[in-house]
Amino acid sequence: MTTAALHPKRLVVLVDGMADEGRDTPLCLAHTPCMDLLARLGRTGLLRTIPPGYPPGSEAGILSILGYDLSRCFPGRGALEAVGLGVDLRPSDVAFRCNLVHVDASGRLADYAAGGITTGEAAQLASALQQSLGGGRVRFLAGTEHRLLLLLADGMPGVRCVSPLDALRRPLLSSLPAGHSPDAALLRSLVLRSREVLEGHEVNRLRRLRGLPTANAIWPYGPGHCPVLPPLSALHPALRTGAVVAAPGLVRGIGRCAGLRVPDVPGATGGYDTDYAAKAGAALRALQVEDFVLLHVEAADTAGHEGDRERKRLVLEDVDRLVVRPLYDELARWSQPVTLVVLPDHATPCSLRVHTAAPVPYLVWRRGIGPDGATAFNEEAVARCHPRADEAAVAAPGRTVGAVQGISVLEL
Repeated sequence: MTTAALHPKRLVVLVDGMADEGRDTPLCLAHTPCMDLLARLGRTGLLRTIPPGYPPGSEAGILSILGYDLSRCFPGRGALEAVGLGVDLRPSDVAFRCNLVHVDASGRLADYAAGGITTGEAAQLASALQQSLGGGRVRFLAGTEHRLLLLLADGMPGVRCVSPLDALRRPLLSSLPAGHSPDAALLRSLVLRSREVLEGHEVNRLRRLRGLPTANAIWPYGPGHCPVLPPLSALHPALRTGAVVAAPGLVRGIGRCAGLRVPDVPGATGGYDTDYAAKAGAALRALQVEDFVLLHVEAADTAGHEGDRERKRLVLEDVDRLVVRPLYDELARWSQPVTLVVLPDHATPCSLRVHTAAPVPYLVWRRGIGPDGATAFNEEAVARCHPRADEAAVAAPGRTVGAVQGISVLEL
C-alpha cells in the first residue's frame, strides 16, 4: 500500500461469543500476546451490543455493531440465513433457522447441534427431510453443520418459537412452536414427524455405532421475511465499499443485505476445523480494495455453548496467533492508515451455555491513536480501565463501536 487515504480503512475482527463472565474467564487465561499488545497501544472499552428488548444473538449484535436501527430493520435470523445461502425469498415467504438436534431417551433436548454433526451428514438428512416432509409450501435446505433452513411459502404471522439454546434439558413437547395459526400447527407436526424420518436414517445408524449423539429431530426458530436493509454505505458514507469474510449463513446474509461483498474462502467452515490463516489472508486481500472488512470467527461461541472452558481458551489463542497477529503485522507495514477493531458480538458464558446481553470488551488500534491505559485485552483488564460498566457504550445508530471515547470505528 503506497497511497495514504483521507480516511482510514476499517477491519473488524468479530470473535463470536468471545466474552464470558466471572473470574478467570477463558479470555483472561488465554495466552493472547497480540491482542494484549493492541490493547496497550490502542483504546479499549465496554460495549452493549444487544439493545433492550432484543434476544441476545449474533443477528442483533452484528446489526447493532454495524449501526443499524433494529426498531426499523430486524428481519429475523432465518431470513438472514436464507440470504446467506443464496435463497431468493418472495415477500410472502417465511424462513426459519432449523437446527438438527438430539433428543434423549427421556424426550428432553440434550444437544442443540446434534453432537457436532458434519455438513456432509447434515446435507443427507436435509435431503431425507425434503423427500419425506417437503413439498407444497414446505422446503428444507442444508446449510453448514447442524444449521438447516426451513422455508414456508405464503407464511402467516402468529408463530412463536424459542431458540434451542433456551430449551436445553427441557422436554421437547413443552417447547414446540406455539400459536393458534395453521402455520404453528404445521411446524409442530413437522417437528414430531421429523423424528420418524431421522431416527432410522443411515447417517444416524453410523453415528450410533461410533457412540455419537444422533440428529433425531429438527428445531425451527428465528422466523423472518425477506430482509430489506439500507446499504452500509448509506449509514456510513465514508464506507463506500466493503466485504464480509465469514462461513455461517447468518453472517454472510447480513453482509449481502448490507450491500457488502461476501467472498468464498476455501477451508472456512465456521467450526473448530476452520482455516484461520485462510480467513486472515482473505480479509487482507479484501482490505486492499475495500473501505471496510468484517472478519467473523465462530468457534469461541461453539465452545461457550458446549460449556468447554478449555476449548474456548484454545480457540482464543488460535485467533490471536493465526488471525490477529498476521493481520496486525501486515497492517503495521501499510502506509495507508487502517483502524483495526477486535470484539465479540455478544457474550457466551461457558457456565450458562447461552448468549447474554452483558457489555462486552472491545479494542481499537491504529497508528497514532494514543493508549488509554489498558494493560491487556480481557474482561477484567478492560473493566479495570473502564470501571463504570453501567455507562458502557451502546451499539446503536450514531453510537457505533468506541463512541464513548470519541472513536466511532465505522465513522472515523
